[in-house]
Amino acid sequence: MVNLFTLKKFGIRLGLLLILFFLAGVYLNLGNKIAAVYTNSGNALFKNAFHQKKVKFKQVKNEAWVVKVEAVHKVLGKQNWCTLNIWGVFYLPFTLYLSLILATSFKKWKLKLSSFSVGLLLLISYLYCCQYFKIVFLFHSIEKTEPNFNYNIWHEMVDKVNVGFIDNVNTYLVMAMIIWLFIVVQTVDFSLSKTPNKGVKY
Repeated sequence: MVNLFTLKKFGIRLGLLLILFFLAGVYLNLGNKIAAVYTNSGNALFKNAFHQKKVKFKQVKNEAWVVKVEAVHKVLGKQNWCTLNIWGVFYLPFTLYLSLILATSFKKWKLKLSSFSVGLLLLISYLYCCQYFKIVFLFHSIEKTEPNFNYNIWHEMVDKVNVGFIDNVNTYLVMAMIIWLFIVVQTVDFSLSKTPNKGVKY
């Protein structure tokens, strides 16, 4: 039997935390700070990660949540670029995951902390894997401009993944929830059949 009291308490906590983080992102000028961190880490990870190719992350002036990614193909002497909405591809999934962890009742605080740390590492790894794939797409777009370019199944997959997943904010949100589910199943006591008056801590 599902304990509606437990689910209701979890839902209220989650809703309040999401509203709090949403307001913080809008009114506390976090956009420029988070974009700066994302820009610096992106340059550190991807600047020289491709042979004979260069990647550069830049903040966009007067746009707090926007980061520009430039891809330069040194051999072909061509470049391409795109902009990343950090609100969608970083802030929203991070705050969703944080809200889910904080709203979840763990057996011990140590479990909550360790679970948050492991899940955060997985989430950040996923976010940057998506950006790696986005950069691959940018270089692929450059190569497509060459007259002798040979289109194959790899390039078709790159196009479909970029449009269907990398540019879809919902993908990042779903992954945040999947990581949370993976974490909590291992560490949380789901006593949904018990009631508050039997000594269960919420």
